[in-house]
Amino acid sequence: MKNQNQVWSNYWSKKRSFLKLTEYTPTYINLKRYFRSLDIPKDAKILDAGCGTGKLASFWTNEGYDVIGIDLSDEALEITGKKGVKTCKADILEGLSFEDNYFDLVYSDGLLEHFEDPEPVLRELFRVSNAYILTLVPRIELYSQIMQFVLKPPKEYKRADSEWINIHERLKPGIIHSKAIKFGVLSILCGIT
Repeated sequence: MKNQNQVWSNYWSKKRSFLKLTEYTPTYINLKRYFRSLDIPKDAKILDAGCGTGKLASFWTNEGYDVIGIDLSDEALEITGKKGVKTCKADILEGLSFEDNYFDLVYSDGLLEHFEDPEPVLRELFRVSNAYILTLVPRIELYSQIMQFVLKPPKEYKRADSEWINIHERLKPGIIHSKAIKFGVLSILCGIT
C-alpha cells in the first residue's frame, strides 16, 4: 500500500496543468474577499495546514503576513515553495513541531474531509493556535461534487454543514461564526479562549 506522501504527491503531480485554472474559480475569488474581511493584524503568524498548491498561503504571503505552509506531500511543498511561501513537511497526525499557541491564525482548506475522524487533526490545529482557527470544508452540493469529479482527490468523507459545525463545537465551544462561501465551501471560524 502506498504511503500518504506518495498518494498526495501523485495527485498534485497530475494536477499541475490544472492548477492555474483553479486560481480563478468563483470559490477562490470569494475566499480572497472573505479573508480580507477577517481583520487579521499585519504582524500575525499564519499556518496553512495541508497547503496543497499554496494558492491560499501565497495570498496571505502577498498580503504581507508571515506564513508557513505544511503538507506531507513533497510535490505540494515544491509547488507552494515556488510561490515564495515558506514550507515545512509535516504529518498533523504525528504532531506538529511547533510550540503551543505559536500561530495567530491556523487554517486549512480541503484538509479535514480526507479524515474519517477529523477530531485529532482539529485538536492539533487548536493546540498550535493562540487566536483563531479557520477551516474550509466542501459543502455537499453540486459544485463540490463536480470539482471532486474533475480533480479526483483521494478518499473524501461527506458531511453536512451541521455535522462540520458540531465537530468543531465539541472540541472548542465558541465558534465565532460559520459561513457558506459561494460555490461549495463552508467556512468555520473559531476563536481560541
